Amino acid sequence: MRTTVDLDARLLAQAKRVAGEQRRTLSAVVGDALAAYFGSRRSAAKDPPFSLLVRGTPGGRFPTAAELAAVEEEEDAAALAIPRKDRRAAP
Repeated sequence: MRTTVDLDARLLAQAKRVAGEQRRTLSAVVGDALAAYFGSRRSAAKDPPFSLLVRGTPGGRFPTAAELAAVEEEEDAAALAIPRKDRRAAP
């Protein structure tokens, strides 16, 4: 289908250069560009909304690396049903 479209001169020059490099017609390059544009808009519109889950108290203290590691170790042990041993040395 034939139609007339006004394009920015730099954009048109770039599209012509790409068409020449790929040995394709300008129409094919513009058609692919439009298909990619509308395809990306369509897929983004289909993404369901999500909720961001945040834990902690606003302005609260962030846990240290050691505290995070201890919690991860406890969660791993619980998930694997490993009996927890007291890791403290006897007095």
